[in-house]
Amino acid sequence: MPQDNEVLLHQAQISTNYVRILLAKLSQKNSVDIDSFLAGRNLDKALLVRQDGMLPMSTFLLLMEEAAATTHDPCLGLHYYEDIDFKDLGIFGYALLNSESLGDALALSCRYYCLFQSDMKITLSTSGDRAQVAYQITARNLPYSRQDSEMTIMAIAMVVRRLIDDNWRPEAVYFQHPAPADTSEHKRLLCSNLHFDHPVNKIVFDKALLQAPVSNADTKLSQSLEATLEQLLTLRQLPSE
Repeated sequence: MPQDNEVLLHQAQISTNYVRILLAKLSQKNSVDIDSFLAGRNLDKALLVRQDGMLPMSTFLLLMEEAAATTHDPCLGLHYYEDIDFKDLGIFGYALLNSESLGDALALSCRYYCLFQSDMKITLSTSGDRAQVAYQITARNLPYSRQDSEMTIMAIAMVVRRLIDDNWRPEAVYFQHPAPADTSEHKRLLCSNLHFDHPVNKIVFDKALLQAPVSNADTKLSQSLEATLEQLLTLRQLPSE
């Protein structure tokens, strides 16, 4: 059990891939001057976008909140994945796109996403004829983040749409944060059955969808990529020395 001072010193991390995607979106879609945006917040672009690097999750959450304010887009988290190319996520994205079934893709996410974001929990579970994917930040020194919660829930929805059905909509969505004044974008991009102030963020859907095959998947490539991810996970779990 970590002591309080250890919790304070520990910093949750996230891959810089997600920062590069955010900055590209701000530049291309919102015409934001990235250099000025970062300089005004005393952030070093070279550190934020280094290839396959990691940065504090607190910095990423700040970037998301600041970007939402700058672009006057309180739903930036939802829009982050709206037109995502999963290949931009590198090995993780390619592994998802080549999974044999949707269930395999979601199980892969639950097992290996920790390689790209620490101090969080993502789970796939079933009950009766329903399945759900739940996500929450577990770091005690980070607050709930609307942008992060909505970004991750949208990511799960986009996995289903990219792999199975472009028009798919979940049966219900739950968020940890309080309900915003305007939920029209949540209804447009997700569904009308929305719940807020929930203990975890989660998305609920028909369990039968887990068996849906992924069209044009290269399962041999997926197996190779998953083996590499497993090696990375093993290395990550070794003592730091």
